[in-house]
Amino acid sequence: MATFVDAVLHQPELAAVVFGYQHGVYEDVVSRFRDFHRLVDFMQLPDDPCWDDEYPPNTIGVRTLCLNVLNTRDPRFPLHFAILQGDLAATKRILRCRPDLAYQEAIQAAIKQDHLDIATYLLEQRVTQVPELNRNFDDEYHGRPSRLLDDWLPSCRSTLYKNDASILALLWAHRQRDWDSDSLVPIALQAYALEALGFLIAHLPPSGLRGALDPVARQGHLPLVKTLHARGLSCTTKAMDRAAANGHLDVVTFLHEKRSEGCTTEAMDWAAANGHLDVVTFLHEKRSEGCTTEAMDRAAVSGHLDVVTFLHEKRSEGCTTKAMDRAAFNGHLDVVTFLHEKRTEGCTMAALSGATVEGHLDVVRFLVAHRDEGASCVILDSAAAEGELDIVTYLNELGRFPCTTSAVDEAAKNGHLDVVDYLLTHRREGGSRDDAVRGALDNGHIEIVQRLVAAGYPLPTTNRSIKRVMRKPGALALLQLYVAQGVPLPSSSAKHVQKYGGDDIAQLYLQHAPAALSPKYPIPVIWQYGLDEIETALFNKDLDLISEQWTRDSEEGPFPSCMNTSS
Repeated sequence: MATFVDAVLHQPELAAVVFGYQHGVYEDVVSRFRDFHRLVDFMQLPDDPCWDDEYPPNTIGVRTLCLNVLNTRDPRFPLHFAILQGDLAATKRILRCRPDLAYQEAIQAAIKQDHLDIATYLLEQRVTQVPELNRNFDDEYHGRPSRLLDDWLPSCRSTLYKNDASILALLWAHRQRDWDSDSLVPIALQAYALEALGFLIAHLPPSGLRGALDPVARQGHLPLVKTLHARGLSCTTKAMDRAAANGHLDVVTFLHEKRSEGCTTEAMDWAAANGHLDVVTFLHEKRSEGCTTEAMDRAAVSGHLDVVTFLHEKRSEGCTTKAMDRAAFNGHLDVVTFLHEKRTEGCTMAALSGATVEGHLDVVRFLVAHRDEGASCVILDSAAAEGELDIVTYLNELGRFPCTTSAVDEAAKNGHLDVVDYLLTHRREGGSRDDAVRGALDNGHIEIVQRLVAAGYPLPTTNRSIKRVMRKPGALALLQLYVAQGVPLPSSSAKHVQKYGGDDIAQLYLQHAPAALSPKYPIPVIWQYGLDEIETALFNKDLDLISEQWTRDSEEGPFPSCMNTSS
């Protein structure tokens, strides 16, 4: 025979009716509150949205739950967690017995998690049964009057960035005041939320859509452009200019046929720059604004030979020396060749210099063979600094380009061993006596240091230089090079060895700087691994641990006991 518990309390619908007569939290949802207090821990992470996707397993961010980031144990957790789970029944029960937990952010949580059935219920309850849902928790938490839901939720990331017209339709149907259209349309455009933008354009008053046609045209949304046009919205020349720049021929055509604002020379200039030949052709054939020399200059920079050819054959504006200079810099040999053969503007020394530093050997060869503008007097230095061995070789073999000691210095500093070796073998300038090795040494280029030392360049022998060596990734090999060259290691560097070096460096140092063991150099150093412990102890105000750590490190001296050579 079934008991009362089996027949009634195990039936959720009947149990809800029975529990509805009790005071406090209903029995069927009390476990949610109990679990919140017993099982949920809190972990403080940086208040930065970039952490939202980096939480450990079984962790939920307060932003996901739409809780207050400053309130460690937000009492709304059981309600918002039920919403997160999409549990409409639990949401209803918690609201009924704990309406004090109801705030606007509960509606935001339902929308953020795409539980529109719960959002619909909450919006309805806000008007009829649970007026607490009109409150804004964050505003009250900071002592401010609560904003209306319509003042912030339609425009927040939880809403517009979802690009879901059904969400906006739900909020629109339950709105209590007009929306701030000045913020909604720009945010939807920024989010590229076309579906949401379409809803706004269809429902907001024309006064709220002022200035929308220009950016909508720029992004190429022809149906929305047509809707705005049909609603009588105005635009400026920026509409066609920017649509042309982005290659939206259909929008450009519509604006040309249906609007009177027109465009400026920027339309063709930027369409050419971005390689939109179809748009350039349309503007040339249908519009009268034309273009400037920037059109061919910009097209050449980006390597759009078809556009450059069209402008050369169909337009009269021409170009400037910037066309070939920048085409050479970007390695567009076909464009450089065309401009050389078909145009008269020529180039400047920047063409050869730019092609050199960017490593475009084919362009360098062409310019040297066909142009006479020359190049900078430091072109070989620049090629060496960039590590362009093939260009260095080519320019050197021509015998027309000088270089300075900067060629070896910069190549050494930047780690270009092949270039350093070539210059030392084939040029007489060499490098600076002091700067060549120092530059390679500072950047840890061991093989280059070895090559320069073998060529007779001296190692920097100041204590400061040697201490800096100890911080380099290849410190052991560098110190061995010092020892091989007969350079004494400074005894005063024990602290640096201990701080930056491993056992191998310490052994080498003890072997070749025995004076470091002298009582003359007592160095009570806090070990690096101990420093972390002391920082933690300071944070926790644990003075006993600080004293213990200091005593231990001072007793061990400048080197660990495992490296004591006295035995």
